[in-house]
Amino acid sequence: MPARIISTPVKQKGEYGNQDEERKPFRSSAYLALVGSLPCCVTGCTDAKRDAHHVRLGAYQAGKRVPDSLTVPLLHTLHIDQYAGALHKVGERKFWTLHGIDPVKLADGLHEIWEAMPKHLQTDMALKFMALRRAIAASRRT
Repeated sequence: MPARIISTPVKQKGEYGNQDEERKPFRSSAYLALVGSLPCCVTGCTDAKRDAHHVRLGAYQAGKRVPDSLTVPLLHTLHIDQYAGALHKVGERKFWTLHGIDPVKLADGLHEIWEAMPKHLQTDMALKFMALRRAIAASRRT
């Protein structure tokens, strides 16, 4: 008689409780649009292009993908441009030390505010900010 293979039932998605959800990093294009629309955290500038910079300090230094909850608004020229003091030129730790800012604390504070907002306001604000950024980008191309 051939051997009988006994298989265990496959667990459905969500049967593992909240463990899977806790491991997933926070991802939200709406949140990134909101952070990118805020004044630069170094200069306070609102006139020039700003980016939502993912803070790579601590556990995220070793090449792990940074969650969107660890982002701060940063002027594009201070972020990645060819400016000699730009963050990606001088390095994360040195940049924040030079400017006297704790980016993790700032990012945590911004994300706490986002989480406290009602979901319908998050979506509404994010859509408005994304539309505004598209309009600004389109006006610069002409």
